[in-house]
Amino acid sequence: MMNPLQKNTWETIQQTTVTDLRVARQHLWLNVGTYLGLFVIELSCAQLAHSQVLRADAFNNLSGIFSTSLLMTGLYMAAKTHDNDLWGAPIAPSEQLAMSPRIQQSRFRFETLYTLVAGLVMVEIAGDIIYQATRALFFPTTPVLQSRIAGIGAGLSTLILLLLWLANRHWAHHLANTALVAAAEIFQLTQQVDTLMKQTFNVAVAALMVISSDQLP
Repeated sequence: MMNPLQKNTWETIQQTTVTDLRVARQHLWLNVGTYLGLFVIELSCAQLAHSQVLRADAFNNLSGIFSTSLLMTGLYMAAKTHDNDLWGAPIAPSEQLAMSPRIQQSRFRFETLYTLVAGLVMVEIAGDIIYQATRALFFPTTPVLQSRIAGIGAGLSTLILLLLWLANRHWAHHLANTALVAAAEIFQLTQQVDTLMKQTFNVAVAALMVISSDQLP
């Protein structure tokens, strides 16, 4: 059982950590709103410009929402401070002093666990994108020239994501929070996927132009 000094020290550590977790979770709402807004903007521009690249990038933002939701779930579970065990059963008052710190420390592990799961989801998404890009490279479709609307939509999304990445990076270092670090990594993955898709599209267009020129009399 903890003495009064240990109890006060633990309560201070617990309160500081829980506050940081809740602040980090609030900032992740900005990520969800940003990805959702980018999905609407890019999908609208893709429809107007008939851009398959921008359409694919728009749906890629949904994966960012899913990964961010996993991080938020982990932060929510880690920041719970009710006097119950991990399964929700109440702890007897006589056992709270001894068991509450251990259970709260176990709750803090949820942040790490859900960050790991979000990372695995990002790896799976990256693998699928590489497969789709490789397939498009060897089995290209008829190219469609991109209009100015598609360029504006892509440029706007890049600027917004850059600002979001800077915000995530700042608060990740300020709060020393792994979930915000993972959120910043989601941005980097999104940008790499976007670049890969555009490069694949350009290579496919160039290959089709060469094939078409060879077929001319």
